[in-house]
Amino acid sequence: FDASHIAGRSIEVVLDASIAGGTIAGSLALNETAESLHTKLRLVAENVSLDTLRGYIGRPPEFLAGDVETLKVQADGRLDAPKTWNGSLQAQVNNLRQENIFFDHVTVSATARNGIATVDSGEATNGADKIAFTGTTELPNHIREFGRNGARFELNASLPDLQSLTARFDQPVSGAAAVTGTAEIKDAVLRADLSFSGGPIACGTVGAAQFTGTLKASKQMPPANERKIYYADLHSQIHVEMTE
Repeated sequence: FDASHIAGRSIEVVLDASIAGGTIAGSLALNETAESLHTKLRLVAENVSLDTLRGYIGRPPEFLAGDVETLKVQADGRLDAPKTWNGSLQAQVNNLRQENIFFDHVTVSATARNGIATVDSGEATNGADKIAFTGTTELPNHIREFGRNGARFELNASLPDLQSLTARFDQPVSGAAAVTGTAEIKDAVLRADLSFSGGPIACGTVGAAQFTGTLKASKQMPPANERKIYYADLHSQIHVEMTE
């Protein structure tokens, strides 16, 4: 902690610690400007248990569980103005869990510059199942507008073992499927357009040798400071064709 520059309206905190079974090192520098706080962040984490971190804060159910193999973050810009952010993020997480969702391995590489955030590559695997995604989003002028600016993401999923992927669901699904599609945000409305196919497939007493289908959905994106359950204002249309 360097307080020698407080009179000049700046402060820097340096961290180098062993925590949750791993290490976290980095620095955070804040510089007060006429309009905001200019922030510069550097962070490197290795072999950190998210389960242990959850225990420090009362194990909230919305907190992800798993093991952070590596996390590298570099960023600078005005704290409340995402459009000014420049930086990069690389993350590798093992055994990522959140309620009924589980992945053996998740990797993400993303950058932000010139008012655009880009997911250069993202991949989540569970055994033989693999979900890959990429995309870009416009960074808003103010942090309160997050999630409402223009964005486009593409998804491709190869799921030869649905039973493994859905094992934690109340009603697991067995079989194989492939999914492709896009999700876009325009004028604060999220629209998803997915196509799926595969087989054989079974869920409880229902099954099919082959199936194809589409899912179209839309949702009005609320302001960041307005808390709503994730499926509020969600409208969807599903079309499925199955053959025995």
